Amino acid sequence: KKVLEVERRIEKEKKENARYSKQYLDSCIKSYNAGDKEMWNEIVNYYLHYDDKENVFLWSKRAAEEGCVSAYCTLGWAYRNKGDTIYNIIYRTMTKNINSLEYTEETMLKLDIFRKCFREWYPVFLHAPHISHLFIYDMFAGSGKDAAGNYGSPLILLQEARGENRQHCKHLISNGGKPSVVFGFNEMLQSKATELKQNIDTEQAECQKNCEYSICPFTNNIHIGAYDFRELIQNEQVNSVLNNRSYGKFILLDQYGFKQINDEVFLKLINSPKTDFIFFIASSFIRRFKTLDAVTAYFHNNSIIFDESKPKECHRAIADYFRSLIPEDKDWQSSLPMISS
Repeated sequence: KKVLEVERRIEKEKKENARYSKQYLDSCIKSYNAGDKEMWNEIVNYYLHYDDKENVFLWSKRAAEEGCVSAYCTLGWAYRNKGDTIYNIIYRTMTKNINSLEYTEETMLKLDIFRKCFREWYPVFLHAPHISHLFIYDMFAGSGKDAAGNYGSPLILLQEARGENRQHCKHLISNGGKPSVVFGFNEMLQSKATELKQNIDTEQAECQKNCEYSICPFTNNIHIGAYDFRELIQNEQVNSVLNNRSYGKFILLDQYGFKQINDEVFLKLINSPKTDFIFFIASSFIRRFKTLDAVTAYFHNNSIIFDESKPKECHRAIADYFRSLIPEDKDWQSSLPMISS
């Protein structure tokens, strides 16, 4: 048994040594330059291993400028800004950049998954006999569009809530506006929240101009805020909505990075009645920095176990971690977070 343990350790060390070799770095850079932009992760990981902050900064900056938008791709900026926290710098930079660019293919895929999930969820609760209100929350809403005019999550929600040929609007109007459908869009940066309001106002005006109905079931029911999520999730009014069994809730949590959805928030949402939610998490950030206090403060990292030589396994490990938090008496043990690399 001891011999096998030694052999496994030696094999693991060989794989780690190969991963941090100059030859491996050169192959990653070659792949990146050939178009495989995901390789920036491996390149930055190499320089982090050798504590080369200058190259971490340069490659993170390059990746961000070339459209590799993720919650941690501006990590290098933090090394040059000692007067602020890593997460504030990451958040401000990412929220500044993501809507000033055209959405990446990965972001478009994520939005499509989200659209399809909401499309299935909405009519079920819209026609449920014991539901008096529907609350649809997007807690990290952004400005609503990208640089090319592609719809972000808030406009997708409004679009899907109308339904094909406004079939859902027709149902609400014929039913006296019941259930009441309420939208809550939150974007912490006030400038982006203002832009979001402008985009929603334009979208609603265009919709009503081409609508056969004289009234809109969503009038006065679209609310836009600029709050820190950590404060918002503790808000008394929000918690009153979450705890109400007569309200159906759909919550989108497309956070920047990983720290907003911790064990406490996850369990609160899991235990909220008539509540469905989707959240995305940057698993590669957790993989890379899982031993740092900044990560262990949010997760019990000893429960996130995967083979370091197979970095993509971190997606499965983190999904399993959150699955393990779901109480056994819940009937949705198959539910999973959306994991983004």
